[in-house]
Amino acid sequence: MGPAPTLIVADDDEIARATLAALFRGAGYAVREATDGAVALVIIDEIVPARCIVFLDVRLPVLSGEEVLRALHARQRLPDLPVVLTSDARPCPTIAEGACMWLRKPLVPDVVLNVVSRLTDDSVVKRCVCGHVYTRAEWNRLPFVSYLSTGRDVAGDLLELRHCQCGSSIAIDLGDQPDSWSNVATVDRVSSDGG
Repeated sequence: MGPAPTLIVADDDEIARATLAALFRGAGYAVREATDGAVALVIIDEIVPARCIVFLDVRLPVLSGEEVLRALHARQRLPDLPVVLTSDARPCPTIAEGACMWLRKPLVPDVVLNVVSRLTDDSVVKRCVCGHVYTRAEWNRLPFVSYLSTGRDVAGDLLELRHCQCGSSIAIDLGDQPDSWSNVATVDRVSSDGG
């Protein structure tokens, strides 16, 4: 594992931004803050290629989270740059394209720190039924399929589904430990709004 990443918190809500930044600083991470999407892009350009993770609110002024993702894609920063979208809305796959995950507000500190831990731990792997093993970076490059609801309050909004190179669907529930990630053949509860 390389050096600890800088965590970029982009949110125009001062309380939400300060709370998340304080959580990360308290856990020992370097943090940069942005109040809008344009500032977030400037900070990302200053830091990359050094390791960083971006926590990006969907509804930002100047440039929205979706517009920031499009700009990062155009600059060929994705998928190597982990971007975690945050919003009080239900996950929307069309907005989330290019992001590695979507966290629903209000953010739960333990869940957020678990996400950072997983995104920075290159030794954490996912094994598909075909036998292919993925590092976290490889997992983030897999084609995004959907976000699923498991019917639970917090972790239910954190289940994501991606396709392995063999075509199998793989689900990860951020409420579970990495060794309990499971392959799934069918999905029962996917609604049109992604929840």
